[in-house]
Amino acid sequence: MGTKAIESAIQNLTKIVIGLQNKVTSLEKTILDQNSLINKLITGNGNVCVPENTKIIGEEERIMTDRMNDQMKSEISAPTGKTKIVTSTSTSVSASASPCTSDWRERELLNIAPMDNMHRDAILGDFNLYSCSSQVCNYFEYFVAFCELIQCNTVPNCTGRQLDLVLSGRNNGGVAVVAADEALQPVDAHHPPLAVTVTIAASTAKSAHSDSPHHQQNSTSSCSVHDWSDIYNIMDPDTVLDNFYNKIYGVLAECVPLKNDKQEINPRAHSAASPVPY
Repeated sequence: MGTKAIESAIQNLTKIVIGLQNKVTSLEKTILDQNSLINKLITGNGNVCVPENTKIIGEEERIMTDRMNDQMKSEISAPTGKTKIVTSTSTSVSASASPCTSDWRERELLNIAPMDNMHRDAILGDFNLYSCSSQVCNYFEYFVAFCELIQCNTVPNCTGRQLDLVLSGRNNGGVAVVAADEALQPVDAHHPPLAVTVTIAASTAKSAHSDSPHHQQNSTSSCSVHDWSDIYNIMDPDTVLDNFYNKIYGVLAECVPLKNDKQEINPRAHSAASPVPY
């Protein structure tokens, strides 16, 4: 066999070996990802919290990856960076299921959402969970179960999904989501405008402004003569909200005075300097 033929054969064999190595590397990465997910779902007492539709690796694959456990442990870490809280409308989360209780998971979740306040919070956002990986969805489902949240948006988009999510505590029944009649921005068929109503229990604290009917009539009249047209010309919802509140606060300052602190009209009959006579 000539030298060129030998070199050509070596090159072909080299390509075959490289191709096999790439396939092995890809397979090992897949096994590592799956085994890493299982390890993350194992609780401190040895129980396993597996969300619905999670793929479980086979025993043979687990044996193949035993030799890599040390490396995997160093790669397993808590999620970092800014976290947007999302939910899935296609997979139900059982409230009775015990969430995973690994120490670092609890610390991260408590940093994201303090448990003493979640029952009265509402979380809104465009998260497009449908396009997220299964691992991200699994983390989300664990977060929802851990914080006892529910997804309140049932308004479908053009594909029948909910990409914009509204999360609320399970004990907070004051969140209602419906399709909005008007939109502040051009409508995206994948993100229909939503009207979110949050009912808040009346506070026992008294208002600092006067509650006189006369002042209320003045403020109503002032609101009717104010020019609100500039709000409709603003495309940014946050700017619209700021301008709206600025106008309302301006009307209050103009028409509704603050209450005066009540002073004692009648002096005390007795004090330490004038003891009570017998």
